[in-house]
Amino acid sequence: MIARATNCRPRVARPRLRQLNAWRRRRAMTRVWGMKPTHRRRIVSFVSCMVVAFAVAFTSPASAIADTDTPDARQADPAPGERALVGRLVAPCCWQQTLDVHAGPMADALRAEVRRRLWAGEAAEVIEADFTARYGPRVRAVPDGNPIVGVALGLVVLSFFAAGGLFVVVRRWRRAAGTGASAPPSEAARDAYDERLDDELRAMSS
Repeated sequence: MIARATNCRPRVARPRLRQLNAWRRRRAMTRVWGMKPTHRRRIVSFVSCMVVAFAVAFTSPASAIADTDTPDARQADPAPGERALVGRLVAPCCWQQTLDVHAGPMADALRAEVRRRLWAGEAAEVIEADFTARYGPRVRAVPDGNPIVGVALGLVVLSFFAAGGLFVVVRRWRRAAGTGASAPPSEAARDAYDERLDDELRAMSS
């Protein structure tokens, strides 16, 4: 048999064909970009890293500012009116100190509750009334109707009037002292010895 001549290309194995195609693509890209594929990948990686770095740098301050406005961040600071309220409430674990000075797990939990509720917008009077309903009137350091408040107010008023009266007395005393110092000394009363001395002086002169 005579072998027929064919014009077809020799068949190439598939792995070899893939490598050949990859080499052709790399060569084509080298012609387009004017650089080797490895250099191009490095440049692309560097640019990507720079873009990510700028994105993180510009978004981090914004996120930090947003975090400070969250309720969890605000609750780290004392709420308005918190110190006055915890100073009026007694720690129900020992009934000896108020919540602002007492240390203990229960006192810490109650202080955190007061702060959370104040930041949530509840009024201090509402929170105090709720604590009174939960633990009784003993939880208030100064119960309603306690005469101590009236006595303290009366002492303040009396102190004000006493200070005013003392000021008036001191002013009058200083004015009287100034008038006495400026007045001329009065003539001393003459006695019999002065009259006799005057008579002798007149007799000697005559």
